[in-house]
Amino acid sequence: MNMTSSIKAISKFLVVLSFAVLYIVSYKALYNTVTAMPLAELSHYEMAEEEVYRIVDEMPEIVGGIEKIYDHLRYPEQAVSEKIEGRVVVQFIVEANGSVRDPEVLRDIGGGCGEAAVAAIRQVEFRPGVQDGQNVPVIFAIPVTFQLD
Repeated sequence: MNMTSSIKAISKFLVVLSFAVLYIVSYKALYNTVTAMPLAELSHYEMAEEEVYRIVDEMPEIVGGIEKIYDHLRYPEQAVSEKIEGRVVVQFIVEANGSVRDPEVLRDIGGGCGEAAVAAIRQVEFRPGVQDGQNVPVIFAIPVTFQLD
């Protein structure tokens, strides 16, 4: 193999490599604009100029434990009559003062159970999350189980 053919081979390789890198970069840019990064992969994110954390030194806690949600939970009549059972998942932000903001039902089983879970969560008191010694807002998700006796 002479020097000219070696240079041509290297040139072809570099052109192909450049296109491969361009393709990968373009694909990643397109992917990142179409789909958001899952929150579980972030330690915090910015929301409307405010930093909301996902993982902190001390996670928020329900004062009195998870049982407090069930103390306030009312099984919806429609769910009882239709014998609906299962788990509802509610995501919300526990503010730096312990209040609940922006509850959202991520998984619902119907029959009014999602709304009942949100209402119960709004009634409990939270100990706020702590990061570096400061109370901070934390995004939080809680499963609420509905089970007929």
